[in-house]
Amino acid sequence: MKKDSAVFFCVVILFSYAIINHAQDASEGSLGHDKISEAKKLFLEGNIALSEKRFADAHAIAKELISCHADDPQIWLYMHFYIHSFYFLDENFQKGMLRPTPPGIQKRIDKLKAKEDKTVIDLVTLAWVADYEAGDFSSTYLEQIIQMFPNSVWEDWAETELVFANIPGRGTVTEERSAAFYNFCTKFMKTHPDTHLMPRLLSIAAGARQRMSKDKQAKNEAMRMYQQVLDNYPSSEYACARARQMLRKLLGSEYKEPVGRTAEQDWLITLFYCQKPEISEYKKNMVNYVQMIEQVQADTKPDLPKLYYVLVTLAVAIAIFVLILLLKKKETNPSK
Repeated sequence: MKKDSAVFFCVVILFSYAIINHAQDASEGSLGHDKISEAKKLFLEGNIALSEKRFADAHAIAKELISCHADDPQIWLYMHFYIHSFYFLDENFQKGMLRPTPPGIQKRIDKLKAKEDKTVIDLVTLAWVADYEAGDFSSTYLEQIIQMFPNSVWEDWAETELVFANIPGRGTVTEERSAAFYNFCTKFMKTHPDTHLMPRLLSIAAGARQRMSKDKQAKNEAMRMYQQVLDNYPSSEYACARARQMLRKLLGSEYKEPVGRTAEQDWLITLFYCQKPEISEYKKNMVNYVQMIEQVQADTKPDLPKLYYVLVTLAVAIAIFVLILLLKKKETNPSK
């Protein structure tokens, strides 16, 4: 009896362990796709701080975001937020002064320019703000990033922005300009297959391909690129929302809405990530985004708790134990 009991309890323990592990894996698998990454958490925290006019906090969060998550596929969007927070530290900018560059901002720009041993974040900042009046990236600082930080995630960013900034016809939409974007993006993706900028490059190339031609071949190629974003980069929330928006437009009534996704949700996502440097806009879009996330979570049925699986395991174990006792009793009383 003792030997049988030992075997029985070993079986119960192994059985319990297997069920609990399965429950944990199932729970993690179902939540993994919707799990907010640390970068997204910081981005949301920064948006909240900015909308509450806690400008120093917003800038500190934004700096941590781009410093610690430069390899995030949405880094170019996080950079927009970082630069906005840089501007909002200035009182004149807070009051609506955009041009000419407010004296406080210009003073900080000049201080960065004069700084020796500039960090990559210093150069990235200057690349955005040094030519603020012209509305362009500073080619000088983009080139410095490429020279000083080769084989880094910032090199990919600087190289792409440098090419984009130098494509002729800024502010216009022509077949030639679209072809330049398409050709560069497709070539860069081939030579840099592991770049963290892939979702953005796919989106740019798909849009450029559509503008180059209206034929079926161009449409199909664009749709393949948008679908590639959805299939391979589900964590890139903005790029996926834009891809779904474009597929709705291209496919019309043939487009099948993914489960749990709507056109309104995608619109709120794009507004949240691409904001104007206005406090009211940040607050409105942040509130709408948070409400959308809360609604999605409320509509999602929660997984069964781990306690449920433990109780099921115990119930099965008890049933087996009782069955063994009955069998033993029957063996000791063969006449019955």
